Amino acid sequence: MTIHLKYDTKSIVKPAEHQLALKLMFWSAYLGLNEIVEFLIRQGYSPFARNLKKWNACMGAIRNNQKETLLMMLSFKYVPTDEKEFEKTRESTDRHGNNLLHIAYKFNRADMIKLLEHKEICSRVHRNHRGLVPS
Repeated sequence: MTIHLKYDTKSIVKPAEHQLALKLMFWSAYLGLNEIVEFLIRQGYSPFARNLKKWNACMGAIRNNQKETLLMMLSFKYVPTDEKEFEKTRESTDRHGNNLLHIAYKFNRADMIKLLEHKEICSRVHRNHRGLVPS
């Protein structure tokens, strides 16, 4: 299914109401509430956009081992408002420089690592702030 994103660039997601939606998407993904996550994605929010704490919904799903939620978020085809910035947000990191693969390795989520590598969401050569690559 194709989703046309409306709230995926940094300039758009700054206002408080959009940050609240991103925070809600993070916690819904963390808890495995797929209906809420899907509703917010259908409203145009990107699951790769970070909230003020530098976390996105995909990171929340990985942290709490919500494979179905992560699979649902990665199954959509996204049409962004700005292609270049969307590619940057897909490679987004937390405040320590960890991308999705770093987080999956940190929490030992082998099935999610395979899924992320198959979908080619993150770079395996990206180094975090400590200089480590995902492994």
